[in-house]
Amino acid sequence: MCSSDLDSVPFADAAPAMQHLTQLYANRAEALARQGAKIVVMPEKSGLLLPTNAPALDPTLQSVADRTGATLVFGTLHVIAPHSFNEARIYTPHAPIATYDKQHMLPPFESNLQPGTSLTLLPRSAAPIGVAICKDMDFIHPALDYGRAGIDLLLDPAWDFHIDRAWHGHIAIMRGVEGGYAIAHAAKFGLLTVTDDRGRILGEIRTDRLPFASLLVDVPLHHDQTLFDRYGTWFPWAAALLLLAAILETSRQPPHRRPEPLQ
Repeated sequence: MCSSDLDSVPFADAAPAMQHLTQLYANRAEALARQGAKIVVMPEKSGLLLPTNAPALDPTLQSVADRTGATLVFGTLHVIAPHSFNEARIYTPHAPIATYDKQHMLPPFESNLQPGTSLTLLPRSAAPIGVAICKDMDFIHPALDYGRAGIDLLLDPAWDFHIDRAWHGHIAIMRGVEGGYAIAHAAKFGLLTVTDDRGRILGEIRTDRLPFASLLVDVPLHHDQTLFDRYGTWFPWAAALLLLAAILETSRQPPHRRPEPLQ
């Protein structure tokens, strides 16, 4: 399992820059696959993908997957008029490209994007592996839905903001603990973090100290059935009911009367 990140280009919004960035990622991904990486996760929203440049960009990464046998996950801003999607594109060896669309947008910067509505599992994978994107991990869903689907690992391309690298990246760890699966979080301007299904950190490095940061980790793949998978958000509801019962009990008690002074 490998997560990778390239912070020197925050967002490639022109066709030549996107082509160059994609080729850089393809070169790095191939080198990591030659070292044994089976999955390479790149960060969220690396650049702009249009119908005009997709025919050139997709073969660049797909050919790496086909040659090496590794699966590549690459984040883009995909514009398909009239909609735009924060999308993870999944390049599986000798298979059609699969996609996942981010469900929870970051306002106001992503308020104009179309949110996704469905889960995505890696095609042709021996183990059930899902994909989410960045702010999705701040919410109960889709993380709980993936847990109930029985995944072993969730891939999480992201884009953090330096100051929130630790607390935001580690929220994703808790989603894995709740759902009983491992997490691979690859954040631009943040952290590369890989954790197991119990939240133990298997590897972690910052991504803003080198032009290209990579982390090669062996991840144990299995799913733990958790109480959260089975019952969901029962604890806050139970706490609310206890609070309500306490308020009702207090309201039924007679008002406290001060003792009259002795004459």
